[in-house]
Amino acid sequence: MQISNIPPDLDKLLTRLNLKQPKKCFMNCYMAVMNTLSKNEFDIHYVLGTVTTSDGHAVEHAWIKWNGEYYDPTLEPQGFHKSSNYKIEKEFSSEEIRSLLIGAFDMNHIKDMIEGRRPHCLLVKTGSGMYEFEGA
Repeated sequence: MQISNIPPDLDKLLTRLNLKQPKKCFMNCYMAVMNTLSKNEFDIHYVLGTVTTSDGHAVEHAWIKWNGEYYDPTLEPQGFHKSSNYKIEKEFSSEEIRSLLIGAFDMNHIKDMIEGRRPHCLLVKTGSGMYEFEGA
């Protein structure tokens, strides 16, 4: 699977939202989806899987998909995305994220997360083929 360089319009959005922080892949990518749910020009998918670095170290990781291309806002700023191997375990569309949110939280809780009164619960892998919101 190939990770592309982030295009300027997406890079501008991720930079403005401070979603290119090192070692915060789940937060960077999940919040990219959450911050664009109502923006038709950005239908971003949340992708979970593993990344293996050039020295053979494999870790659970998150990246995004937009317009059919995969991007890694966490590793690209350090230049690691080109020398790493990515393996997708699960890709979530924005519609799937909405459905999962509604299934896990009541509408008041969701509204509080969106409006910043509660922290966002990140969607993470909890077991083999199992994905849940942290703290749900």
